[in-house]
Amino acid sequence: MVMICNCGRIGSADFPTADVRYATAIKPVSYPVTVMPCASEAATGDISAGQWKFFKHTVQDGTTTLTIDLDSLTADIDLYCQIDRIPLSDDYDSSTSSGTDPEQLVISVSPGQVWYFGAYGYESGSGILHITCS
Repeated sequence: MVMICNCGRIGSADFPTADVRYATAIKPVSYPVTVMPCASEAATGDISAGQWKFFKHTVQDGTTTLTIDLDSLTADIDLYCQIDRIPLSDDYDSSTSSGTDPEQLVISVSPGQVWYFGAYGYESGSGILHITCS
């Protein structure tokens, strides 16, 4: 599997998106990825059953821990993370599965690392994603 990152950004000023493509022997698949800064700002939205939404964060100097919260869930939506590439249900570094209870991942990080987070809708619903750096 080969990852190609198109560094062009599309989206709002708060959450620009990059396009991450996986090229396979069968056919390329493209996933939109929303760039998430560390802040009190959050990504909100709806997700359909069987759908992924992906987010990306580049670790800045002085950060050693990322806390990713997915809350205000109206359905079963799980959170996955992976360093250097988008996570999938069969390829990830860490994940949560708390039904409609709030989901949280706490990961140790180093400056310069690029982390990808995926929210997967087991059911159609909505939630709010926050990333906190410390």
